[in-house]
Amino acid sequence: MNLQVQCKILQSIYASVRDKLQLSRSQMVQKHQTKATPVSLKVGDTVFKLQPERKSKLAHKFSGPFLVTQKLHQNKYIIFDPSRNLSETVHPDNLKKTKVAIPTFAVPPPGPNSVQPAHTYNLRSTGPVP
Repeated sequence: MNLQVQCKILQSIYASVRDKLQLSRSQMVQKHQTKATPVSLKVGDTVFKLQPERKSKLAHKFSGPFLVTQKLHQNKYIIFDPSRNLSETVHPDNLKKTKVAIPTFAVPPPGPNSVQPAHTYNLRSTGPVP
């Protein structure tokens, strides 16, 4: 008899704790949603992506620009990196909308009628590359 009473007491304690946790969780979610700003990204927008970790305080916080190619659902976007020709799935919290245009250079394949430059420049040095 004593064991059944203890079981009922523990079940009532468990139920009250569960109810309080659910109430607390719903209050936290409501508070978060009142302060959160909705992300308004569309396909074709240019964004910067938050770097996962920085090695120093002087390092860039964001990388990019990237192009939004697809919206999977409310919390995931597929972005395209034109410099590496890669696509990546990212949460919108890690994206920052920008007005920077992604340069697209159409380079024709070398053929008999194409003009080759006399020399090329290395952007890291000051003179032409041999």
